Amino acid sequence: MISIVLVTMLLAAANPSDPPRKAYLQCLDQFLRKSLEEKMKPDDFEKALAPACADKEGTLKKVAIDYDVKDGVPRKDAEQYISEEIGDFQSNIRIMYREYFDTNSKPS
Repeated sequence: MISIVLVTMLLAAANPSDPPRKAYLQCLDQFLRKSLEEKMKPDDFEKALAPACADKEGTLKKVAIDYDVKDGVPRKDAEQYISEEIGDFQSNIRIMYREYFDTNSKPS
């Protein structure tokens, strides 16, 4: 049986960058879907991707960096970690977009 104290501790230990990360990923997904509906060319999609979710990306960067620095990670490293993570997210969404576009399909 899990105690209330343990559940409370686990919830308190949650990473505060999780909600902004989820919001950023949802923004990328919504932009992908909207762009597919509009039949945006893949090159145009790539150019428009970063600015489409810039506000959510900025929030994610700030929260993730602040959390890592508070946890003892050097700021430079924290900035590099989140930049790499965001780069991976964007790279994956670009690949997905091209695949959907080329096959004239859409995400389920």
